[in-house]
Amino acid sequence: MPSVRVKVFANLREITNKSEVLIPVNSNTSLQNILNQLFEIYPELKAEIMDGKMIKDHYRLFLNGSQVETIKVETLEVYPDSTIVILPPAGGG
Repeated sequence: MPSVRVKVFANLREITNKSEVLIPVNSNTSLQNILNQLFEIYPELKAEIMDGKMIKDHYRLFLNGSQVETIKVETLEVYPDSTIVILPPAGGG
């Protein structure tokens, strides 16, 4: 079955115990639908990434290498074999 690859880093990897999660899809779907499926598997991710219905400002999402504006999450179409990257805030100083 085709899938969408979701890559996670840093503290998000600690939640999933994986560097990537495969979300099965039969056809094109929205980015929001992929995130909802991810949150069903890992509810802790939702608490970490989301602020109500919005993605927290300091998280960055990329779809096939292009940064996604969080306002487009509900409408942006994702195809099978796509890759989503969720980046947490960078630490340092």
